[in-house]
Amino acid sequence: MASTESGNTGVPEADPTTLRRAIAASAIGNATEWFDYGIYAYGVTYISAALFPGSTEEATL
Repeated sequence: MASTESGNTGVPEADPTTLRRAIAASAIGNATEWFDYGIYAYGVTYISAALFPGSTEEATL
């Protein structure tokens, strides 16, 4: 079995400022998605009632 040097992995270290910005951007994006889902879940009942009027609840699904 051949021996290789493990000192250089080829992966550069990330700057702490860059890591903080990436984590903050990820958190903001995640919060935006959950807000979007919440607005849709709240509004879908009104939208479906307006677009698909029916006398029974099953018809409006």
